[in-house]
Amino acid sequence: MTIYTTTQEWQCPAGVTSVDIIVVGGGGRGHAGEPGTYGTSTNGHGGDGGSEGTQTSATVDVTPGSYYTLTVGGPGVASSFLGETGAAGADGVGYNGAAYGSDGDAGYSTGVSGSDGADGTYSAAYYGGAGGVGYGAGGGGGGGGNWQNSGEAPAGGVGAQGCVVITYTLPVAGFVGDVLSGYTPVVTNWSNSSTDATSYHWYFGDGSESTDATPAAHSYTLPGKYTVILTAMNAYGFDLETKTDYIVVAGPPLCHGFIIMGDRLRGV
Repeated sequence: MTIYTTTQEWQCPAGVTSVDIIVVGGGGRGHAGEPGTYGTSTNGHGGDGGSEGTQTSATVDVTPGSYYTLTVGGPGVASSFLGETGAAGADGVGYNGAAYGSDGDAGYSTGVSGSDGADGTYSAAYYGGAGGVGYGAGGGGGGGGNWQNSGEAPAGGVGAQGCVVITYTLPVAGFVGDVLSGYTPVVTNWSNSSTDATSYHWYFGDGSESTDATPAAHSYTLPGKYTVILTAMNAYGFDLETKTDYIVVAGPPLCHGFIIMGDRLRGV
């Protein structure tokens, strides 16, 4: 899993054909605290916290080696990737009826947080709300304003930036054979050491193939050198193990003897 926090061109790695993504929009801003009222000596209420950016999850097909635009939204701005959008979080909409500001909504992961709302100056009870924790978290609402401070309206905090999360696990192909050379026929048993794979394709180099995880012993009946390839696959893509000229098969050995021609021996 990789969390991307800047807008960029993402190149799909070799072998990857599908990825899981989470697209997180930037968090909304906390609402400012309510100004106090001088004429009635009334202190204001705290502001609402900002909402978290939308977290959109999807599994998307991709092409190895291709480039895709990955857009990460700042506070209050949507993010997008591979046709999926994480909408920006909503700003706080008003006052909460309490002296202190409301906290911002939590976002994705813990890599960054929204800002706290500003404190009111009346007393310690009129503090701003805390920014939410995580990418796309909302900003904290401002604390209630002091009626003695010229209509003070403490500012709400800004939301946290969004992010894009990309997850995939490629298989790793691996194999060995036991008998690698000899006179025809050479019969080779296979051991498959691949990891994170759900299906396989073997190519034995002589036109024969198999989709078994561990194929039966394979017999090479003609002289030559044979390249063996194993492709390991899963839902995210594939990996190849290629062993060039891995099996070397020699023709049958010549049989030497003698024949009698008259009173002479001749080697053959």
